[in-house]
Amino acid sequence: MVNRSQAVSRGHALSEQNLVMRNTMLLLSLNFLFSAFTAYLSMTANARPMGLGVLFVYMGLVFAIQAFRNSGIAILLVFMLTGILGYTLGPLLNFTLQNFSNGSAIISTAFLGTAGIFGGLSFYAMTTKEDMNYLAGFLTVGSFTVVALSILNLLFFQMPIMSLVVASAILLLSSGWILFELSAIVRGGQTNYILATVAIYVQLYNIFVSLIQILSSLSSRDR
Repeated sequence: MVNRSQAVSRGHALSEQNLVMRNTMLLLSLNFLFSAFTAYLSMTANARPMGLGVLFVYMGLVFAIQAFRNSGIAILLVFMLTGILGYTLGPLLNFTLQNFSNGSAIISTAFLGTAGIFGGLSFYAMTTKEDMNYLAGFLTVGSFTVVALSILNLLFFQMPIMSLVVASAILLLSSGWILFELSAIVRGGQTNYILATVAIYVQLYNIFVSLIQILSSLSSRDR
């Protein structure tokens, strides 16, 4: 009787984890489509970089999503967040296309690279039984370090090699955060698909931007 109850409990937990994963992937896909649309609007409008103001909007939306995470309002807020982030890609994409003869190749390679990284991390998270909680401390310290280096390079050094190092570090850290989040879903540690969607989307956004920066730094500006 006890074994039967345990089996039912495990089956229920597994079903809930699968539901969270399925809902996360569905909402993530919809938000990628929406952010691609807003990026296209930004490109056609030749939008300028939005500056630091977008950071405060981003933080406000993240806090709002956290506060309304168990209601339908959070889904609308997620689309607002991803739409804004997609819009911020327009200036970067236009700059890449206008200043590099292989700009379209850089963007497509960054996109395929992002998709490949996510696919590989998803496969690993779903097949391994390893608990990824041990990554949290390292990823947190690494993220704060990268933010500090980014600010220092922006305000004082402005060194291309430093920008390349920061972009590479962000690529690795974001990959680690995605693996951490996917592992949490698989193991039942993350039960809110809205928060999981936001966490994964932001890291994929970081990976895509970092790949563009890395590939651009390795290319010649001949336009």
